[in-house]
Amino acid sequence: MGRLPFDLEPFTKRNTPSDSRINTEFTEECRGRLYRLFGTEATDRELTGAYTELEQEYIREFTGFGKAHNADQALLEFLHNEDHEYVLEYIEYLYNILWSSNRDRRTLVKIDSRLRRILRDCRMLLQIKPDHETLANYGYEPYKYEPIRFEIIGSEALLNADSDIQKIAESSQWREAVEPYNVAWERYQEDEVDLILFKQLNLVLENVMYKICKEDNNWVDDGAGLGTCLNAMKEEGFFEPNNELYGEWSQIGSGINNISEQIEEIESELEKVGNGVKIGVQKPNGDKHRHGEISEDYAIMLLHQVAAFLTFAIQRHESMSQ
Repeated sequence: MGRLPFDLEPFTKRNTPSDSRINTEFTEECRGRLYRLFGTEATDRELTGAYTELEQEYIREFTGFGKAHNADQALLEFLHNEDHEYVLEYIEYLYNILWSSNRDRRTLVKIDSRLRRILRDCRMLLQIKPDHETLANYGYEPYKYEPIRFEIIGSEALLNADSDIQKIAESSQWREAVEPYNVAWERYQEDEVDLILFKQLNLVLENVMYKICKEDNNWVDDGAGLGTCLNAMKEEGFFEPNNELYGEWSQIGSGINNISEQIEEIESELEKVGNGVKIGVQKPNGDKHRHGEISEDYAIMLLHQVAAFLTFAIQRHESMSQ
């Protein structure tokens, strides 16, 4: 026999850590893009003004502005050499200065779109509040309302969960079943929180649970759905000694499916009347949220929860199979 009669995942692939698709700090690429954006759009006075705010806050000098010959050079040195948190605070000061200027709204909205694209492309789990729609449509002025703020979404737990699911997805045994999670994540990264994203999250749960319950253990009949699979897993002692996990994951799966159905119904109604009204969805807890707000908050929470559950379920399944 000259070749293996089965697929063996290479040792190096099994043991090489996956690159996280989430960055917790500004990368060099991101810093460069921030420089090109604000070095072009902000005046020397605005660049220096934001630095003064930062300097007065911490009562210290920072790289760049104290020695550079001009504000543009100072910005370059600052962005490429200072720690992430100081760069973030500086950009926040500068952004509020820009939105407090007398620039026309179209220019500011364009800058806002570019900044949000940079954060998405650089895989930063940061959100800008207020959202783009509010800034674009309501003539937002920070000195009249609340300052524009950067907020962190996600956590170290999310990083770990996403890294774990990527590692699992590299295995030929699970790659196909887990692929919908990657599709959902890509939708989120592209700021497309829609029916496709929620359906993909629902699908990945169904895929993995069905593989565990039917294909690997024959605990359920052909075509069993997510609820049936979760019930079977509970009956087989899958969640012991923490059976409360069953209730938590049943609720999450039901919530994702409910959101998908509600978005689908709303989109169907919009197609009938032929208008472009902003989609609104009802979250499982009964709170009404606009589509854009879910893209910032609820979707990332679901991505985290689904990744964590998939990792738990697959690792538990593999340990029970040994």
